[in-house]
Amino acid sequence: MMEEEKYSTPKMKKTRSTTTRVKWVFEESSPFFDDRCEESLKPSSSTTVGSCFTQCLNSLEASPNTHMRPTTIDIPRTLALRTETDYRHPGINTISAETVYNLLTNNNHGLNFLIIDCRFPYEFDAGHIQSAINVYLPNHLQEFLFEWEDHLRLNSFLAFLKEFGSIPTRSQINKFFSATFEQSPSEPIIILHCEFSQSRSPKMWRSIRNLDRESCPYPTLRYPNIYLMKDGYANFWKNYPDSCQGTYVSMFDKRHRIERKEFEEELQSQAYYTRSNVGDLRRSISVYN
Repeated sequence: MMEEEKYSTPKMKKTRSTTTRVKWVFEESSPFFDDRCEESLKPSSSTTVGSCFTQCLNSLEASPNTHMRPTTIDIPRTLALRTETDYRHPGINTISAETVYNLLTNNNHGLNFLIIDCRFPYEFDAGHIQSAINVYLPNHLQEFLFEWEDHLRLNSFLAFLKEFGSIPTRSQINKFFSATFEQSPSEPIIILHCEFSQSRSPKMWRSIRNLDRESCPYPTLRYPNIYLMKDGYANFWKNYPDSCQGTYVSMFDKRHRIERKEFEEELQSQAYYTRSNVGDLRRSISVYN
Protein backbone atom coordinates (compact mmCIF):
# COMPACT_ATOMS: atom_id res chain seq x y z
CA MET A 1 0.00 0.00 0.00
CA MET A 2 1.35 3.40 -1.02
CA GLU A 3 2.29 5.64 1.89
CA GLU A 4 0.43 8.95 1.99
CA GLU A 5 2.43 11.98 0.85
CA LYS A 6 2.97 14.80 3.39
CA TYR A 7 3.56 18.48 2.64
CA SER A 8 5.83 20.95 4.38
CA THR A 9 5.11 24.16 2.46
CA PRO A 10 1.82 25.98 1.75
CA LYS A 11 2.46 26.17 -2.00
CA MET A 12 2.81 22.39 -2.30
CA LYS A 13 5.77 22.67 -4.68
CA LYS A 14 7.37 19.28 -4.39
CA THR A 15 8.93 17.28 -7.13
CA ARG A 16 7.11 13.98 -6.70
CA SER A 17 4.32 13.13 -9.11
CA THR A 18 1.79 12.58 -6.31
CA THR A 19 2.30 16.16 -5.14
CA THR A 20 1.83 17.49 -8.67
CA ARG A 21 -1.36 15.53 -9.09
CA VAL A 22 -2.90 16.73 -5.82
CA LYS A 23 -1.65 20.31 -6.39
CA TRP A 24 -4.08 20.46 -9.35
CA VAL A 25 -6.99 20.14 -6.94
CA PHE A 26 -6.21 23.48 -5.31
CA GLU A 27 -5.23 25.53 -8.38
CA GLU A 28 -7.57 28.39 -9.24
CA SER A 29 -8.31 26.92 -12.67
CA SER A 30 -9.49 23.69 -11.10
CA PRO A 31 -13.25 22.99 -10.71
CA PHE A 32 -12.48 21.90 -7.13
CA PHE A 33 -11.13 25.30 -6.07
CA ASP A 34 -13.15 27.57 -3.78
CA ASP A 35 -11.48 30.83 -2.74
CA ARG A 36 -13.67 31.15 0.35
CA CYS A 37 -12.02 28.14 1.94
CA GLU A 38 -8.51 28.80 0.61
CA GLU A 39 -7.08 29.66 4.02
CA SER A 40 -8.62 26.62 5.70
CA LEU A 41 -7.25 24.31 3.01
CA LYS A 42 -3.62 25.45 3.19
CA PRO A 43 -1.62 22.32 4.01
CA SER A 44 0.50 22.13 7.10
CA SER A 45 3.27 19.78 8.06
CA SER A 46 0.71 17.22 9.18
CA THR A 47 -1.63 17.51 6.16
CA THR A 48 -1.93 14.47 3.92
CA VAL A 49 -3.22 13.98 0.40
CA GLY A 50 -6.36 12.23 1.59
CA SER A 51 -7.25 14.78 4.27
CA CYS A 52 -6.76 17.75 1.89
CA PHE A 53 -9.02 16.14 -0.70
CA THR A 54 -11.69 15.32 1.89
CA GLN A 55 -11.65 18.91 3.21
CA CYS A 56 -12.04 20.25 -0.29
CA LEU A 57 -15.04 18.03 -1.11
CA ASN A 58 -16.70 18.82 2.22
CA SER A 59 -16.37 22.54 1.54
CA LEU A 60 -17.76 22.17 -1.96
CA GLU A 61 -20.81 20.29 -0.71
CA ALA A 62 -22.09 23.51 0.85
CA SER A 63 -20.97 25.73 -2.03
CA PRO A 64 -23.74 27.35 -4.12
CA ASN A 65 -21.39 27.75 -7.08
CA THR A 66 -22.52 24.96 -9.40
CA HIS A 67 -19.67 25.55 -11.88
CA MET A 68 -17.21 24.56 -9.15
CA ARG A 69 -18.72 21.14 -8.50
CA PRO A 70 -17.06 17.83 -9.40
CA THR A 71 -18.75 15.97 -12.25
CA THR A 72 -18.07 12.27 -11.78
CA ILE A 73 -16.73 12.24 -8.20
CA ASP A 74 -19.79 11.97 -6.02
CA ILE A 75 -20.16 13.67 -2.64
CA PRO A 76 -20.66 10.92 0.00
CA ARG A 77 -24.33 10.27 0.79
CA THR A 78 -26.49 7.49 2.13
CA LEU A 79 -26.88 4.81 -0.54
CA ALA A 80 -29.33 1.94 -0.71
CA LEU A 81 -26.65 -0.72 -1.23
CA ARG A 82 -23.31 -1.37 0.39
CA THR A 83 -20.48 -0.33 -1.92
CA GLU A 84 -16.97 -1.70 -2.30
CA THR A 85 -13.65 -0.10 -3.17
CA ASP A 86 -12.52 -0.59 -6.75
CA TYR A 87 -9.34 1.34 -7.54
CA ARG A 88 -9.85 0.77 -11.27
CA HIS A 89 -12.95 3.00 -11.24
CA PRO A 90 -12.59 5.84 -8.71
CA GLY A 91 -15.76 7.83 -8.13
CA ILE A 92 -18.08 5.00 -9.24
CA ASN A 93 -20.45 3.32 -6.78
CA THR A 94 -19.31 -0.31 -7.04
CA ILE A 95 -21.09 -3.31 -5.54
CA SER A 96 -20.14 -6.98 -5.39
CA ALA A 97 -21.68 -9.91 -7.25
CA GLU A 98 -22.81 -11.22 -3.86
CA THR A 99 -24.87 -8.06 -3.27
CA VAL A 100 -26.60 -8.51 -6.62
CA TYR A 101 -27.24 -12.18 -5.85
CA ASN A 102 -28.82 -11.25 -2.51
CA LEU A 103 -31.09 -8.75 -4.26
CA LEU A 104 -32.27 -11.47 -6.62
CA THR A 105 -32.82 -14.16 -4.02
CA ASN A 106 -33.50 -12.38 -0.73
CA ASN A 107 -35.00 -8.96 -1.39
CA ASN A 108 -36.86 -8.76 1.92
CA HIS A 109 -37.02 -4.96 1.85
CA GLY A 110 -38.75 -4.92 -1.53
CA LEU A 111 -36.12 -2.73 -3.17
CA ASN A 112 -37.00 -1.39 -6.60
CA PHE A 113 -34.04 -2.47 -8.79
CA LEU A 114 -33.15 -2.98 -12.44
CA ILE A 115 -30.06 -4.78 -13.79
CA ILE A 116 -28.78 -3.44 -17.10
CA ASP A 117 -26.44 -5.68 -19.11
CA CYS A 118 -24.17 -3.50 -21.28
CA ARG A 119 -22.72 -6.36 -23.32
CA PHE A 120 -23.38 -6.93 -27.01
CA PRO A 121 -26.62 -8.75 -27.94
CA TYR A 122 -24.93 -12.04 -28.87
CA GLU A 123 -23.32 -12.15 -25.42
CA PHE A 124 -26.64 -11.38 -23.72
CA ASP A 125 -28.59 -13.92 -25.80
CA ALA A 126 -26.11 -16.67 -24.90
CA GLY A 127 -26.58 -16.07 -21.18
CA HIS A 128 -27.40 -13.33 -18.70
CA ILE A 129 -28.42 -12.64 -15.10
CA GLN A 130 -32.05 -13.38 -14.38
CA SER A 131 -34.35 -10.38 -14.96
CA ALA A 132 -31.57 -8.28 -16.58
CA ILE A 133 -32.26 -6.19 -19.68
CA ASN A 134 -29.80 -5.60 -22.51
CA VAL A 135 -28.74 -2.04 -23.48
CA TYR A 136 -25.36 -1.68 -25.15
CA LEU A 137 -25.62 1.82 -26.65
CA PRO A 138 -25.05 4.67 -24.14
CA ASN A 139 -27.31 7.19 -25.84
CA HIS A 140 -30.19 4.69 -25.87
CA LEU A 141 -29.85 4.18 -22.12
CA GLN A 142 -29.59 7.93 -21.51
CA GLU A 143 -32.72 8.58 -23.54
CA PHE A 144 -34.63 5.81 -21.81
CA LEU A 145 -33.70 6.73 -18.21
CA PHE A 146 -34.43 10.43 -18.59
CA GLU A 147 -37.57 10.06 -20.70
CA TRP A 148 -39.26 7.51 -18.40
CA GLU A 149 -37.87 8.71 -15.08
CA ASP A 150 -41.24 8.73 -13.27
CA HIS A 151 -42.27 5.34 -14.65
CA LEU A 152 -39.04 3.71 -13.46
CA ARG A 153 -40.12 4.43 -9.87
CA LEU A 154 -42.94 1.89 -10.22
CA ASN A 155 -42.36 -1.78 -9.39
CA SER A 156 -44.86 -2.90 -12.01
CA PHE A 157 -42.96 -1.11 -14.77
CA LEU A 158 -39.63 -2.65 -13.71
CA ALA A 159 -41.28 -6.07 -13.68
CA PHE A 160 -42.51 -5.38 -17.22
CA LEU A 161 -38.98 -4.45 -18.33
CA LYS A 162 -37.48 -7.57 -16.76
CA GLU A 163 -39.87 -9.76 -18.73
CA PHE A 164 -39.29 -7.77 -21.90
CA GLY A 165 -35.49 -8.12 -21.76
CA SER A 166 -34.66 -4.88 -23.58
CA ILE A 167 -35.88 -1.30 -24.02
CA PRO A 168 -39.48 -1.42 -25.31
CA THR A 169 -40.88 1.04 -27.82
CA ARG A 170 -42.97 4.03 -26.82
CA SER A 171 -46.19 2.39 -28.04
CA GLN A 172 -45.45 -0.76 -26.03
CA ILE A 173 -44.87 1.29 -22.89
CA ASN A 174 -48.08 3.30 -23.39
CA LYS A 175 -50.02 0.09 -23.97
CA PHE A 176 -48.66 -1.35 -20.74
CA PHE A 177 -49.67 1.68 -18.67
CA SER A 178 -53.13 1.83 -20.20
CA ALA A 179 -53.83 -1.50 -18.45
CA THR A 180 -51.91 -0.89 -15.22
CA PHE A 181 -53.24 0.51 -11.95
CA GLU A 182 -51.42 3.26 -10.09
CA GLN A 183 -48.76 2.40 -7.51
CA SER A 184 -46.78 4.24 -4.87
CA PRO A 185 -43.46 5.30 -6.42
CA SER A 186 -40.07 4.45 -4.91
CA GLU A 187 -36.54 5.40 -5.87
CA PRO A 188 -35.10 2.93 -8.42
CA ILE A 189 -31.78 1.14 -8.03
CA ILE A 190 -29.92 0.84 -11.36
CA ILE A 191 -27.14 -1.77 -11.62
CA LEU A 192 -24.84 -1.81 -14.66
CA HIS A 193 -22.38 -4.47 -15.75
CA CYS A 194 -20.62 -5.83 -18.83
CA GLU A 195 -18.37 -8.87 -19.25
CA PHE A 196 -15.72 -7.79 -16.71
CA SER A 197 -17.05 -4.30 -15.81
CA GLN A 198 -13.81 -2.78 -17.00
CA SER A 199 -14.73 -0.63 -20.00
CA ARG A 200 -18.24 -0.66 -21.45
CA SER A 201 -20.35 -0.48 -18.29
CA PRO A 202 -18.06 2.04 -16.46
CA LYS A 203 -18.33 4.35 -19.48
CA MET A 204 -22.09 3.87 -19.42
CA TRP A 205 -22.18 4.66 -15.68
CA ARG A 206 -20.22 7.88 -16.15
CA SER A 207 -22.34 8.96 -19.09
CA ILE A 208 -25.49 8.65 -16.95
CA ARG A 209 -23.97 10.38 -13.92
CA ASN A 210 -22.48 13.23 -16.00
CA LEU A 211 -25.81 13.88 -17.73
CA ASP A 212 -27.59 13.68 -14.39
CA ARG A 213 -25.23 16.32 -12.96
CA GLU A 214 -25.77 18.64 -15.92
CA SER A 215 -29.56 18.41 -15.88
CA CYS A 216 -30.15 18.78 -12.12
CA PRO A 217 -29.37 21.57 -9.63
CA TYR A 218 -26.37 20.47 -7.59
CA PRO A 219 -26.23 18.30 -5.49
CA THR A 220 -29.58 16.66 -6.38
CA LEU A 221 -29.68 13.68 -8.74
CA ARG A 222 -32.41 11.81 -10.57
CA TYR A 223 -30.55 8.54 -10.08
CA PRO A 224 -28.35 8.66 -6.95
CA ASN A 225 -28.55 4.87 -6.60
CA ILE A 226 -26.81 3.80 -9.79
CA TYR A 227 -24.14 1.13 -9.34
CA LEU A 228 -21.50 -0.87 -11.18
CA MET A 229 -21.30 -4.61 -10.47
CA LYS A 230 -17.66 -5.44 -9.78
CA ASP A 231 -15.92 -7.91 -12.15
CA GLY A 232 -18.95 -8.20 -14.40
CA TYR A 233 -21.00 -11.10 -15.69
CA ALA A 234 -17.98 -13.42 -16.02
CA ASN A 235 -17.50 -13.39 -12.26
CA PHE A 236 -21.22 -13.56 -11.46
CA TRP A 237 -21.75 -16.56 -13.75
CA LYS A 238 -18.76 -18.31 -12.20
CA ASN A 239 -20.08 -17.92 -8.65
CA TYR A 240 -23.89 -17.94 -9.12
CA PRO A 241 -24.76 -19.92 -12.28
CA ASP A 242 -28.17 -20.84 -10.84
CA SER A 243 -29.16 -17.16 -10.97
CA CYS A 244 -28.28 -16.92 -14.68
CA GLN A 245 -30.25 -17.84 -17.75
CA GLY A 246 -28.10 -19.66 -20.29
CA THR A 247 -24.32 -19.86 -20.28
CA TYR A 248 -21.37 -17.51 -20.76
CA VAL A 249 -19.96 -16.40 -24.11
CA SER A 250 -16.97 -14.07 -24.29
CA MET A 251 -17.06 -10.84 -26.23
CA PHE A 252 -14.16 -12.16 -28.32
CA ASP A 253 -15.73 -15.51 -29.15
CA LYS A 254 -14.53 -16.42 -32.67
CA ARG A 255 -18.00 -17.54 -33.68
CA HIS A 256 -19.24 -13.94 -33.36
CA ARG A 257 -16.27 -12.13 -34.88
CA ILE A 258 -18.31 -10.41 -37.61
CA GLU A 259 -21.08 -9.41 -35.22
CA ARG A 260 -18.56 -8.00 -32.72
CA LYS A 261 -17.00 -5.81 -35.40
CA GLU A 262 -20.41 -4.45 -36.40
CA PHE A 263 -21.42 -3.72 -32.82
CA GLU A 264 -18.07 -2.06 -32.07
CA GLU A 265 -18.44 0.22 -35.09
CA GLU A 266 -21.99 1.10 -34.03
CA LEU A 267 -20.81 1.79 -30.50
CA GLN A 268 -18.02 4.09 -31.69
CA SER A 269 -20.40 6.00 -33.96
CA GLN A 270 -22.85 6.78 -31.14
CA ALA A 271 -22.36 10.09 -29.37
CA TYR A 272 -22.93 10.52 -25.64
CA TYR A 273 -25.30 13.21 -24.44
CA THR A 274 -23.19 15.76 -22.60
CA ARG A 275 -23.46 19.39 -21.44
CA SER A 276 -23.08 20.63 -25.04
CA ASN A 277 -25.97 18.62 -26.47
CA VAL A 278 -28.22 17.89 -23.49
CA GLY A 279 -30.90 19.98 -25.25
CA ASP A 280 -31.02 17.36 -28.00
CA LEU A 281 -32.03 14.78 -25.42
CA ARG A 282 -34.92 16.92 -24.23
CA ARG A 283 -36.12 17.64 -27.77
CA SER A 284 -35.80 14.26 -29.39
CA ILE A 285 -36.19 10.73 -28.04
CA SER A 286 -35.67 9.04 -31.37
CA VAL A 287 -35.09 5.52 -30.07
CA TYR A 288 -38.80 5.02 -29.34
CA ASN A 289 -40.11 6.24 -32.70
